[in-house]
Amino acid sequence: LPVPGTQSVIQLVPRLVAPGRRIAIFGPTYGEYARAFAGAGFAVDEISAPDQLMLDHGLAILVNPNNPTGRAFSPVEIAAIASRMKASAGLLLVDEAFGDTEPHLSVAAQAAGHSNLIVFRSFGKFFGLAGLRLGFVIAAEPVLSAFQEWLGPWAVSGPALVVATELMGGDTQPVQSLILARKQRLDAVLHEAGLTIIGGTPLFTLIGHE
Repeated sequence: LPVPGTQSVIQLVPRLVAPGRRIAIFGPTYGEYARAFAGAGFAVDEISAPDQLMLDHGLAILVNPNNPTGRAFSPVEIAAIASRMKASAGLLLVDEAFGDTEPHLSVAAQAAGHSNLIVFRSFGKFFGLAGLRLGFVIAAEPVLSAFQEWLGPWAVSGPALVVATELMGGDTQPVQSLILARKQRLDAVLHEAGLTIIGGTPLFTLIGHE
């Protein structure tokens, strides 16, 4: 389902969770999810590993690969987390906004087989067109229908869909190559400046500094 940018859709996610249940967010990660759920009255727990999930967690949120650390879970590990959440009637949301350069990590193709798995994909990160305000929700019914109802019939502009269709239907390898080349140049500059790289993805770099 095309959506008007995943950052906008984050504000709708609290509607998926029953009141009184807690939210688990694999962290440290960017703060929009915690802000949205705290604002909706949910208790939010930052966790670092699947064994920290509890029965009263109604939703677990995993940014994969993660921003800013670059930490990544494999599809097998994510499937296990989804199964664990399903056992307690919970949902798993996997945010793949930074995953286009690492397609082997994606669980988008698994969403149809897991009724409690929701995948967010971003358009602007890889293609550098954040102003197009376009993202995607990949999930099974009835989750997809719920998002579609909340967003209404005109959530994404026609021009945005035309641009996206053309770019995603074409050869993305030149974009991938350009991103990797720029990443190498960025890291070289950071090394020359004496900075220590401690994480990241092809789309960004995390350095450690006092």
